[in-house]
Amino acid sequence: MKVAVAAVMLICISTIEARTKAEKRKDFEYDYDSAAASAGYGGSYSPKSGYSAGSGLRSIAQGSADQATSAVANQHAAAKQAAYVAQNTLAQAAAQAAATAQAALHGKQVLLQGLEQQSLEAHQALDAEIQQLQQAKRSAKAAQHAAQQALNHVQVLTAALNNAQVSI
Repeated sequence: MKVAVAAVMLICISTIEARTKAEKRKDFEYDYDSAAASAGYGGSYSPKSGYSAGSGLRSIAQGSADQATSAVANQHAAAKQAAYVAQNTLAQAAAQAAATAQAALHGKQVLLQGLEQQSLEAHQALDAEIQQLQQAKRSAKAAQHAAQQALNHVQVLTAALNNAQVSI
């Protein structure tokens, strides 16, 4: 709305400014009645009473131009203010997003440390189980060896017993 008013006022000003120099001079010339002046009224009588024909329009146009200029300046100020508010809002949102990302990162680091600890404990348990398995294999091998020796002893004793029985 302000822009439309400003445009109309600028058109009025352009129309006034587009007039010829002779027409502009008439705005400031006073039309004195020479007959009235010679009749003894003095030179001070004028049908326009000192009024310039274009001064009213000119002051209206000038006021409108001033309002238009002010409106443009206000629009620039409002645009700058809106840009500042938008930038400030975006900066706050970015700061909040960064804080959220930092909190998420910290949470992930805590989870990672927990998983690393669990992995370490699992590797230690696996190593212990491997050692127990190796010990069990060694024990089984030793038991097999002992059983073989016992079997050999039984065979020797059986042979000795058989020899002793035959000799008797």
